[in-house]
Amino acid sequence: MYTQITHIKVPLNQMSLFRQVIEEKYLPVVRGRPGFLAGYLMEQVDDPDCAQLILFWDDHASVENFHRTGLLQASISILA
Repeated sequence: MYTQITHIKVPLNQMSLFRQVIEEKYLPVVRGRPGFLAGYLMEQVDDPDCAQLILFWDDHASVENFHRTGLLQASISILA
């Protein structure tokens, strides 16, 4: 199993909107990728504008294929 962690700085007071975008738009697309196992948005209690997006993949090839599609970079740009 492989894990991909993305640290995200969310605009102040926008965490609920960000969570909604991740749950309703981002994760449904990523779930369709071969080798994707699970994804979680972790919000920091002690820092309300920080979060981590943790994605679990079946194998290294699945992560590499996801990177090659450009979806990761596009996703980070959209989330920013």
